[in-house]
Formats: sequence, C-alpha cells, structure tokens
Amino acid sequence: MDNRSIANIFFQICDILEIKGENVFKVRAYQKAARAIENLSESLAVIHQRGELESIDGIGQAIAEKIGELLETGVMSFYEKEKASIPEGLLDLLRVPGMGPKKVKLVYDQLEITSIPALKEAARAGKLQTLPGMGKKSEEKILKGIELLEQSSGIHTLGKTLPIAQEIVNRIRSVKGVQQLEIAGSLRRGKETVGDVDILTSAKNPQAVMEEFLRTPAIRETLAHGSTKTSILLDDGLQVDLRVVADDSFGAALQYFTGSKEHNVKLRELAARSGYKVNEYGVFDTASDKKTAGETEESVYRSLGLAWIPPELREGFDEIELAQQNHLPPLIERKDIISSLHNHTTASDGRMSLAELVTEAKKRGYRFLAVTDHSGSLGVANGLSPDRLRRQMDEIHEFNEKHKDFRVLTGTEVDIKSDASLAFPDELLQELDFVIAAIHTGFDQPQKQMMERISSALQNPHVDMISHPTGRLIGQRPPLNIDPERLFSLAAETKTILEINSYYLRLDLNDKHIREAKQHGVTFAIETDTHGKDDFDQLAYGIKTARRGRLVASDVINTLSVDQLHKWLTDKSLNP
Repeated sequence: MDNRSIANIFFQICDILEIKGENVFKVRAYQKAARAIENLSESLAVIHQRGELESIDGIGQAIAEKIGELLETGVMSFYEKEKASIPEGLLDLLRVPGMGPKKVKLVYDQLEITSIPALKEAARAGKLQTLPGMGKKSEEKILKGIELLEQSSGIHTLGKTLPIAQEIVNRIRSVKGVQQLEIAGSLRRGKETVGDVDILTSAKNPQAVMEEFLRTPAIRETLAHGSTKTSILLDDGLQVDLRVVADDSFGAALQYFTGSKEHNVKLRELAARSGYKVNEYGVFDTASDKKTAGETEESVYRSLGLAWIPPELREGFDEIELAQQNHLPPLIERKDIISSLHNHTTASDGRMSLAELVTEAKKRGYRFLAVTDHSGSLGVANGLSPDRLRRQMDEIHEFNEKHKDFRVLTGTEVDIKSDASLAFPDELLQELDFVIAAIHTGFDQPQKQMMERISSALQNPHVDMISHPTGRLIGQRPPLNIDPERLFSLAAETKTILEINSYYLRLDLNDKHIREAKQHGVTFAIETDTHGKDDFDQLAYGIKTARRGRLVASDVINTLSVDQLHKWLTDKSLNP
C-alpha cells in the first residue's frame, strides 16, 4: 500500500471523528499524521520495516501501531470500527464541494440525510436553508457542488492517475523478458482528467506479465483476462488496461493507443491520400499490403512524411500540418526550468522552514527561488502582517549573505481583497523582489466585480504575477466568473506574468487558456505553489499542461537566470 493510500485512510478517520463530534485535539492528531505521511519522500512500508515509524513527526506509538497493522495485514481494525460507527453514505456526502464534516453531521442530525440523491432532493425542496447556519446561499452552493460532482463522475485527475500508472509500469518492468513498456492514451497526452489508463508492452513471456499485472494492489474486479489484453478495475473506480503487442509493431500500437481519436483520423486520412493505411500493427502499402513501418513511433510518422509529433499535441488541431512543414514548436521541458517563484514556508501555511525549502529546491536542480508566503488578510493561512513580512525579509537577506551558491528572493502572495485593494500597501510591496497577487476569497462575485479586482492587481506596478488566475479546483470548484480575453489582454499589456499552477487539482491556467493567452503575448510561470517538499514533484503536471498549451522555453519566466529575471522585472517597471 502506498503512502498516499495510507494518508487517505487517516484523512477519512479525521472526517469520521469530526462527523461524530469527537475531541478536536484527537482530530488534529490524526490530521497531523495524515499530512506527515502524505509528505514523506520515502515509502512508509520501508520505514516500518526499519522500526522507525515513531521517528516521523506527528506519529506516536498508538498511530504507529495502527500503521503497522495496516501494512502487515492490509486492514486497520480501528478504521474499520470507526467506519462502521456512522451510517453508510455519510462519507460519500463529503465528495460534494461545500460539504465538510460539520455540514454532513448537521444534515444527518436534522434531516437524516445519508446519500447524495437525498441531499440533492432536500436542497431542491429548500430544506437545507432552514438549518442552523446554512441559509439560501449555502443551499445554492451545495446544489452547484452536486452538479459539479455529477459532471466529473467517472473521470480521474492527471495527478492522481499518473502515479498509479507509473507504479504499475514499474511492477511490470520487473518481469523478466519485458522488452518495451509505455503508458499510452490520454494520460500520455497529459490531459488534466482521464477516463481510464492504457499501458502497452512487448514481452517474451506475456503470461508472466499478465500474472504480475493481476497482483496490482487494490483491485476491485478483473474485467477481462487474456494473453494479449487484461483489464482491471481498482478500488477507486479507475480502469487499467494492459495490452501485450508484438515488438516489431510496438511503435504503431503506441501511436494508435495514445490517440487522440481526432488525431488518428487525420493521420489515417493523410495515409490514404499517400497510398498507405495505418493501424495498430503498422503502416502498410495499400497496393501491396507490405508493411513499411511500425517498430517505432518515429518510423510511423516518418513514413508519412511527418516529423514525430509530441503526444501532448495530438489533439486533432493543426499539428499534422505543422509536422508536414517541420514547424512543430520545440516544447518546454523540465530541464529548462531553473527557478521556483511560488513557495510557502512555515511562516504562513507551508510545512518547511526557509532552510528546508532551499535544501529541497537544490535537490531538484533549482538555482534560485522566491519565498511568497500569504498576506495577513487571509486569516486561515496564518498570513504575515507587514511587521512579520519585514522580519522575514531580514531573514532572507541574512541567508543570502551566508549562502552565495543559491539565491532566495523576497516576496509575497498578496491577497486581492473583495474591494479590489491589495492586502499590503504599495510602499511595502515595492521593497520585495517578487510579488504575486491572488484571489482566495469572494469566489462568487459577479463578473464585473471580479474583473475589477483582477484588473486592479494587473495595473499595480508592483505586482509581478497573478497566481491560479481562474481559481478553479478540478471537480470541486468552478472557475471564477471572469472574462479570459480581457484578463489575457491586460496581462500582456501590463507585462504581468500569469501562473500555470501545477497542483494537480488546479492546473490553472489550463491548456486551452494557455493557448489563448499565448496569442495575446502573455508571459507565463510554471509553479508548484509549494507548501510541502513533495509539492515540488507536481511540476511535471504543470509542464505537461504547458506543453499542451504549446509553450516553448522563451514563453516561460522560470527559464531565466536570477540576473535575467531581475533585468526583466526592472525593464517592466521602467517601461510599463
């Protein structure tokens, strides 16, 4: 069982305890343990084998024993007992955006609601607004949340799915005789949500591969099992298909099963016009039926007169025409990113000190970073007051004096308040190296008011970047009511950077918005919004999204050295 699955169990325990109205300190103890497990870079199972669970901050003897039981038996009796102590269906209510444990307890206690359909029926009947502390607005939010949940039913996020797929791939790779092995489908193309997972392999012993695949943890059901294709359904509802193909057709199969459907249709049409046919087995001359390519993807595209097309671009737009003209963009890559400009420390709601943040950044090859803790107006995030921010600036200056090999920029993620003002005064903002502005409250304001807030921040000469510009959380919160065209136009005009937030539930801006913003001449930053050390690893999702948006290195501010960034920001302020 992986760390994320174990952390999720502890988060569920927290929810159950809150629903039951248990002691708040008990709830916090389990929350602390869940977060500690979630942020571990080492396998919890390995730590348990060494007998060092209690060395983890937040895990005492009692919780360590529960983890040990889970790892050794696959079951945690305490968790099972707590689940059985509340009506079946209450935990399901937590999937509705806007429904936390306290509201779940309220609707159960007052209306005996134990299912999402019953919650929807009560909301439509106006029963929720009569409950203590709810009101009509809360009822409308819950109805919108149910609608959002229904729309996202059966889809799985990139950030949840890719690690699962990679674990399965690593499992299969250990089988003797595996020749080639790749993730395919929409996951390979980097779509923000996927319906299922496709994995392709060529192997000398297909039976051994399938047997190992069927040992994947958390299988709910085996949907199909054969020598060339096996399908499983995992406990979270994710379907994973494994296909074994001939080694000399692997490239053709990978191209075919990567898709998209629209891309493949255009490719087949091009092939037909050129006297060929293309399928998952290869490229064939139509007249002679002789196979001309298929061992590699490159050979498939080359046989049709095309440059190899990166998977992120295969959506049936104009990528085939660009490949014919050899005009495909040289898409941004991980090696191009040398700075991280959106990071939080323990000064606000981060989980690393300044020194720990720098250590983790250096491990991942970053050359410099900015510390951008929250402003004080955001009460829930332990935001900084002006005095605390100035003390942090002094700490960073002292750090830079002592460490010449790595530069830390002073900064903030300042809140754009509901009245369109910023939470810090301009005279403080101008002292900082890098200023991010963001909307964290007032998500339901009408477009006119929302755009006044964003426009005010964009036109402030001290604001360098807008973070998570649309405010959406995939499957949980809809985007802000903004005018994207106006946002992109004003960002380009004011030379304000727009963030591509790599957090897997944000991916904000999304690929469509990135393409549109690029047409306006916007400059981008690909950021992880780091709070804990593992957040850095979500950069891969932001890069995938940027590549789908057709960004190249010169579009992205994180590719500049610290001196180049300073010059860029200075030029911006001197030439507004």
